[in-house]
Amino acid sequence: MSITSNVLVNGEYIPQRMSIQHILNQNRKEETEDLLKVHRKSKSRPQIGLLSRTLIRSPMVKWIIPARIRKEKCNDLIFISENSLHIKEIHSGGVLSDVGTKADFPAQIRSAAVLGEQVDVQEKLDPRVKEEDSEPEDPNAFPPQILVIALASAELRFLVVDNTYDGDTLHFHESTIPLPVDQSAPKTPGKYLVVDPLSRAIAVAASRDTIVLYGLKDWKTLSQEYTADQSDWNPIEHERLLKVDGPILAMDFINPDSKENDRVVLVVIVAVHNKSKLGCYEWTIANGPEDLKPVVENYRFFQSKSDPKPHSDGLCNLIIPMQHSPSFLLVHGPNIKLCNDILTGQPYLCEFIVKSTDESPRYPAASKRLPVYTSWRRVPRSKTWKTSKEEALHLVREDGIIHYIQRSVEGGPGDKSVVGQFGCSVGSAFTNFFTNLAEADYLVSTGCLGPGEVLSIGDPRQHDGKEIKRADAMQPQSQGTLPNWSPIMDLEIAQPRVREGAGVAGSRPSIYTTSGRQPHGAITELRIGREAKVIMEVDVAEADGMNGAYGIWAVGEWTLDDPAEEEPILGNILFVSYPGSTSTWHYSAAIHKMQHIELDADLNHATLLAVETRDELILQVTEKSLLLVSPVSDGEKLIPKVGMTDGQTIVAAAYHDQSGEDAFIIIAVRDSNAVTLQLRKVDTLDLIGDELPLDSDLTCLHVFASHEGQKVFAIAGLRDGTLHLFNTDPSKGLVRVSTHSMGTIASTQSHAIGESIIVLRDTSGFSAEYLVMCGLRDGNVYTIKLKTSADDRTDKIEWGSTEIINMGTSPVNLKCFPVPNYHNTGSSKQIAFAMCGTDTVQIECPTFANTIAPTITSIHFTDPTQPSYSQPTLSSLSTTPPWNANYTANLISIDGSILRFSTLESNTGVIPRSIPLKSQYTSDESAVIFAESPGTPQRLLYSSRLNAMVVASTKCELVPPALHPPKMLWLGKRINRAILQFIPMATPSPVLDSSDAESQEISTTIPLNPSERIRTIIEWDCKINDSGGGFNCILVGTSVTGADGRKKGKLWCFEPKLSGRGDGSVDVTLRFVKGIDSPVRALAVYDDRRVVLSGNLGLNVYGFVTEAGRPKWRQITSTPLLSQATFITVHKPIIHLTTSSDSMQAFELKTHTSPTPDAPPTYTLDHTFNHGTARAATMHFPVVLPPGSLNISATQERGIMENGDSIQENGDEETPDAERPSLILVADKHGDVVGLAHPSRRTHQLACETLFELPLPQCVTRFSRGAIRAPWRVHIDDAGGSGVKGVIADDIIGSCTDGTVYSFSILNAPAISLLKFLEERMEGGGRGKDLGFDLDYAGGEGKKKFGINGDGLVRFAEKGGMGVLKGILGIGRERDIQIFRKLWGNVLGKDLRGLDLEVLMGEFLEWLRQVLQLML
Repeated sequence: MSITSNVLVNGEYIPQRMSIQHILNQNRKEETEDLLKVHRKSKSRPQIGLLSRTLIRSPMVKWIIPARIRKEKCNDLIFISENSLHIKEIHSGGVLSDVGTKADFPAQIRSAAVLGEQVDVQEKLDPRVKEEDSEPEDPNAFPPQILVIALASAELRFLVVDNTYDGDTLHFHESTIPLPVDQSAPKTPGKYLVVDPLSRAIAVAASRDTIVLYGLKDWKTLSQEYTADQSDWNPIEHERLLKVDGPILAMDFINPDSKENDRVVLVVIVAVHNKSKLGCYEWTIANGPEDLKPVVENYRFFQSKSDPKPHSDGLCNLIIPMQHSPSFLLVHGPNIKLCNDILTGQPYLCEFIVKSTDESPRYPAASKRLPVYTSWRRVPRSKTWKTSKEEALHLVREDGIIHYIQRSVEGGPGDKSVVGQFGCSVGSAFTNFFTNLAEADYLVSTGCLGPGEVLSIGDPRQHDGKEIKRADAMQPQSQGTLPNWSPIMDLEIAQPRVREGAGVAGSRPSIYTTSGRQPHGAITELRIGREAKVIMEVDVAEADGMNGAYGIWAVGEWTLDDPAEEEPILGNILFVSYPGSTSTWHYSAAIHKMQHIELDADLNHATLLAVETRDELILQVTEKSLLLVSPVSDGEKLIPKVGMTDGQTIVAAAYHDQSGEDAFIIIAVRDSNAVTLQLRKVDTLDLIGDELPLDSDLTCLHVFASHEGQKVFAIAGLRDGTLHLFNTDPSKGLVRVSTHSMGTIASTQSHAIGESIIVLRDTSGFSAEYLVMCGLRDGNVYTIKLKTSADDRTDKIEWGSTEIINMGTSPVNLKCFPVPNYHNTGSSKQIAFAMCGTDTVQIECPTFANTIAPTITSIHFTDPTQPSYSQPTLSSLSTTPPWNANYTANLISIDGSILRFSTLESNTGVIPRSIPLKSQYTSDESAVIFAESPGTPQRLLYSSRLNAMVVASTKCELVPPALHPPKMLWLGKRINRAILQFIPMATPSPVLDSSDAESQEISTTIPLNPSERIRTIIEWDCKINDSGGGFNCILVGTSVTGADGRKKGKLWCFEPKLSGRGDGSVDVTLRFVKGIDSPVRALAVYDDRRVVLSGNLGLNVYGFVTEAGRPKWRQITSTPLLSQATFITVHKPIIHLTTSSDSMQAFELKTHTSPTPDAPPTYTLDHTFNHGTARAATMHFPVVLPPGSLNISATQERGIMENGDSIQENGDEETPDAERPSLILVADKHGDVVGLAHPSRRTHQLACETLFELPLPQCVTRFSRGAIRAPWRVHIDDAGGSGVKGVIADDIIGSCTDGTVYSFSILNAPAISLLKFLEERMEGGGRGKDLGFDLDYAGGEGKKKFGINGDGLVRFAEKGGMGVLKGILGIGRERDIQIFRKLWGNVLGKDLRGLDLEVLMGEFLEWLRQVLQLML
């Protein structure tokens, strides 16, 4: 059908015929174009990006390999993880110190081994000790061993450490060989990597079918090649591909006959029809792998020569070559067989163990089968022992049992005995090491899903001067633990109150995670800093009856005659100061013994200072006197002594003693309302010059020497907020040099009053610059740069730039200690500390050429006997020698009446605080009893109302068999049971005896039904009626298998209340249990009357409704889903879901009023928006950003538009604007993190816009957000505001199951564009080319351009950012310089044309440091 119509053509209306369909299509096109115009006009494209940083690396370790890849005298252990390696150096006593980390591998590490000659253990001399008369080592010398790794990127890498580099980050010389790539991933080599015992060949195997054989150059040729050019060396000489039939189970080289050292023999075990079959191949060194000949192929094992019965002990998982013959051990799970006559072509198996002490599994509930052997190491022995041709092995089981296997006669059987056990489950990460015959065997394992351990066995050394019997020496001794907080199944950011009843919160929120598995399940607080290992704690109140100590001084080293000891003991004298009194003690670090001593000191007044003088006397300054005391005096006080009159009080003192100069003491004396400073000689206590009056009361005092030692200055802080600098004149006394005002506190408009003060010097060179740090009473530290004259002979003083560093809310107590001959380097160093509330930190002076800001590192106290040891609130601390490479200092600290002795490690790392799940056990059938660990924790919830962690675990219980003897318990029945536990987070009174820790356990455990599993837990403040009645409850969603075999679910409602017993314990009442037709996989609170839950393929809303005047629990509405929802969040009325196949989905709960007046309203769930891409999502996280962050107006963000309805229209009560999300982060199983713009209005499509996409090596399973950033890491700009330019949010973290924790920052478009420019240029992007997107808006299709992995930028900064940046913006790169100026100007909001480039680069690097700064 058609009609005739007038159509405007070239300005005239002309009649034309057209069909009805044409007219309809034209109308649709015009309507669509109008809608698109409105959409484009109203929609401003968001401009943000995502920056990630690895906050905490995974603790999981695949292998531990002893190696010397730095130099011969460096005895190291290499800990190899999924994507990184870490080197620790072995020290005497089994102590391991950190050397460095390499974490820039492009792909996963699939296998690793060490290539090179074995360094024999010396029998008398520790091989790490360098003889004085030995020749210095060549830094370019080839090390005795090479690390070989196979990467998932099909690369074989050979690595040695660059010995010429001296820093925290390791640099390597590498040689990379490509591996063949198969279309099938299981056939791509890399899973197995083995090295010939004589380092003549390497074999790299795939999971099945494929093996690559490499013949290596001789060591002399390779060493010469490496020495000639460290950037171009290659160990490979020959190469050949070998094909086998089936999955490869194990592979290794075996030792040929001693008379045939030119032969290389490889043994391969493959699985054929679920049976192990043997393949053996050999070739000669002269001809290389090309001359490969099979000895046997697909050979089925037999019991013996005379017994043709096939061997059937299961599939082989380990091959252990014998050291002196071609024989080898085959390990089939828990069984060990010896394979003989392999080179004859007729191999056979025989029993290897003739004497065994096998025992039952340590954890019989774990499995019905016996534990299997997981790893082995040859026991390191001296060269003399090796010539006896004996075999000695350490073989470890998965339950931690260590077997020692010894074969005394070549060709004969072996003996097996249990020599110890690890307190953890053990996988492949196990090794042993040995230093010399004067020490024990050391064994180390990092643990499998639990903390690892270092053990010593057979230590022949004397202990406390007493000989040890062999039986006692052979008992395993724990030398320490290795932290492992994996797997992280759930994560919470919480700020528990640290003292129950006092309402005192922790200094800031912390990260708490689930960790470990049964029986090592725990809740772990993740912290970063330096570890102070507590050696001993003493409650001094038990001896002197006093409490509230606020000062401690450790003075010198003196011997003390002790009747309980055979010889006098050497130790430090301690002065502990209380209000109005002092007590003195003697402490011996060698035997960890402390006892009260009597000295002729002033014990009736508070001590202000106690130091050792050069005359081996003790100078004590109290509130009323100065006196010299001798620890070996006969009871008479030494003269001179200076006392104060009745109206005088000493309020501060500072001591200085410099070689070649007279020692002196400065004291501040208050007389009535006036304060004067006095300079006195130490040897006579005579006054030097006149007293110097001060304008205000003195609050802090410090003495320091100039950089050349020609001048000694004193600096004092006064109550009026000023700092006064004085010069010490040997004849005139104190001379005022300069004054500086610290200003006022903005919040109170009062003077900044100092509590303590120290001065740090730049030790990078002969600089005359200092950093004055004044700890204020409001919790801040005021820092100012001070510069003296360069020639050190004039009194010229320059006060420089200032900075305020926030430490907390309590007064800041600063301490500074000089360390002579630091780490035996011959140079001195200052070690400074700050104490503020529960925070104790170490402060290191900056290099002023780069920044004024000092380096501040948290100190966390730990006690090996108490994994849940809480951070103390220190009032004072002191340090004692000796100083060594492992520890920064020995700390003596005071907390109330608790005197604490600890060693402070020099390395910064993750310091987990573990809260074990062992607890009281409650049930309906019995009273409270103590039980084992409730199992493997899987869900975690912090209740601030209860100040308790709610933990959901799965426990495997064993029912012993009735027909088997007691030793075969593992054959019994197993029941999996869900456990709900309430763990109070309040810190109890200090536990000085670890044996009392169990008796103070006050957690509450509730067992659920057998075969039930907790999927989700939430806290809900519910109302059951309109009159306000309700209760606080914990809702628990579970899954359970019904009698018909179908998966169903339950919703448990528990009402917890504080017990009122004053110990923080919780009493729990069960309110109701509701059966659900499907497993309850996700739960969320909608409001105080309704909750949202998801089962298999449905989304449901439940709540209390009033029926006949009574509250009833009913399903309110539901809607089907295409895939299972695993996580739910609610921002009313929008419900966000994470689904297993369809990424993020969002629904709106709508209320519909019934037309009937008395009828209740009805509800529906409307699909509002989704990701638009099918992803196997693991987690979503709505992010609330400041208004305008997405570069759209506030009106648009509220959803009020001229076109299109607000998503809140016709909905329920809205989420407040300040809490409405602007962005949704979505993580999937492939490791991608995607940012979605949260729609604020209805559109014509369900898919919301993707803002960025960032691929990560691990899959993020949990997101969280909280103010965990340390206050001293919060940047304060010039206007006094917090935050860094270009950073919208920097408080988001994400965790992975392997223990990795990422920090995420949301950046605006200028910042993300600048960092993307730097990232592409570091990766060698095209010089002078555009970035692929507009400089003002980084638009376009590639959303991955908006995501940046910040770990690469961190490596850029660590490698010397300025040098690398100059290389990027060097001569001939004008286009890059132009782009850098514009991008950096966009971040600052300035036009930078014509400004000095080097100044701009320096400002950019400081900004980059702030952006990349870690939270903890």
